[in-house]
Amino acid sequence: MADVLLDTTFLLPSLGFEVQEIKVNDLRILQSVSKSGTRLFGSYVSFVEILGKLAKNASGSFFDREAVEEGIRSLLESRTYEWVNPSAEALTKAFNLRLKGHKDNIDNILYSIASTSNMFFLSLDFELRKFLEKNGFNEKIVITPNRLVSIAKSPDADRGE
Repeated sequence: MADVLLDTTFLLPSLGFEVQEIKVNDLRILQSVSKSGTRLFGSYVSFVEILGKLAKNASGSFFDREAVEEGIRSLLESRTYEWVNPSAEALTKAFNLRLKGHKDNIDNILYSIASTSNMFFLSLDFELRKFLEKNGFNEKIVITPNRLVSIAKSPDADRGE
């Protein structure tokens, strides 16, 4: 059984946000692998980005506070995702990523949670992957939905460790 931490981008559709990079098939893959035993994780850290997106959208004329509240509750209570916080080890690793030059602290923390928890990190951020590879970090744990399909079939997939 594989454990996969989701980048915030993959949580946004649950709140009604259309994410251009995420295709309908990507969401179907998530649903399918979760039914086959792959455990999907979210991090409370992602809510920093989620709340920013919600606030930005709140100025629109079609903002629905009740729908937002329902969406957040659904994310947290639906049991589709298990929720994790960063450990001290993960935060230290995230800080090292920042010191090496990667400025997205949320991605640094999410990657580090996955890395220190023996998880894969589902992300479409190819710049992060290039940065990790260039700086000697394990980029093999950063996967796309298509790779997730093969990992779900073979949970002992290479994490590059």
